[in-house]
Amino acid sequence: MKSTTRAVILIALLLTTGTPSEAYVWTIVGGVVGGVGAFVVGPIVLPAIGFTAAGISVGSTAASMMSVSAIYSGGGVVTGGVVALSQSAGATGAVAVTTAVASAVAGAAGGAAVDALKEE
Repeated sequence: MKSTTRAVILIALLLTTGTPSEAYVWTIVGGVVGGVGAFVVGPIVLPAIGFTAAGISVGSTAASMMSVSAIYSGGGVVTGGVVALSQSAGATGAVAVTTAVASAVAGAAGGAAVDALKEE
């Protein structure tokens, strides 16, 4: 079963089990929007900031991120860190773990953003 289908089924189950509050529904909507945004925008943004198939571009934002990561971790880039996962996704087009992490972060951000807008 595709992850999109699973997400739709999960949302349907969450919405039909009990009476969710309006804020809860908006949080789910924001999460879905943020998650879909990560899938759509990720392949465009990563190469644009320097995470490419040929490696990290010289002088790019990705190079700056790599430098900061190396300095703060004592000389190397942390395995499984943001820079390593972003480079992996940029080099291969997408990696399951990176996609899952990006979707989770974007979903949480989307949910928070929609909740904040809804409160205004």
